[in-house]
This record gives sequence, structure tokens and C-alpha cells, in this order.
Amino acid sequence: MAGLDIVIILAFIAYSVRSGLRNRKAASRDLTEYFFAGRSLPGWKAGLSMAATQFAADTPLLVTGIIAVSGIFALWQMWIYALSFLTMGFVLASHWRRAEVITDAELTEIRYGGSKALANTPISRLLSFLCRDLRFW
Repeated sequence: MAGLDIVIILAFIAYSVRSGLRNRKAASRDLTEYFFAGRSLPGWKAGLSMAATQFAADTPLLVTGIIAVSGIFALWQMWIYALSFLTMGFVLASHWRRAEVITDAELTEIRYGGSKALANTPISRLLSFLCRDLRFW
């Protein structure tokens, strides 16, 4: 590793620690402050954060798998993710914010109602049927 690489890594670590310590008091007030920055985060910062998650450890594995199975031509399928994420952002973001939920589980609970809401989703019923009602020989 070159000296410049080490300087960049140390600068990133210092920035991360400094940022965490600077915002520790505000973030420890409640979950909304911790997860949503008090709902005061500009849209471009939230979008940049979401885009950064697409460079997580699993994305290269997905791309490698697609190329290995179907060839490099199949990478055009990755564009559907960009279109669907943009659509979800524009169409669903206002509803998500109006619901004042933090997690997907909370949204599901509101949508399907009651404390057993997660057990009533279509995917949960399908998985229950496959695991309990079908016999695999």
C-alpha cells in the first residue's frame, strides 16, 4: 500500500469518528434522530446514502453471478434496479414519511393491522404453506 493510500484511509477513519462524536448527543435522543437525522436530512444526501449502499459487499457478487451464468450481455438487467428505485423514491417516499414509521416491519404492521401483521402477509402465508403443508419427498 502506498503512503497516499494510508493517508486517505486514516483521514476517512478520523472523519468518521469525529462525525460520530459530534452527532452523538443529537442521535441519542430518540430513534427518529438516530435513523433519520430528525427528518431534516436533505433529499440529495439521503439519495447519495442509498446509492452508496449499492456498492456493498453483495453487489459485486450479484454482478459476477449474472456474468457467470448469462454472460456480460445480461448486465442490462441491472438497469431495472435503477428504474425501480427511482420509481419507489418518487411514488412511495411521501407515503412512507406520512406513515411516520422507521422500519419495514412497522409499515407492514400498519398496512395489515394488528400485532400479528407479519404473519398475515402473502409471502408469509406462501412460505408457511411450502414449509408446513407440502411434503418434500
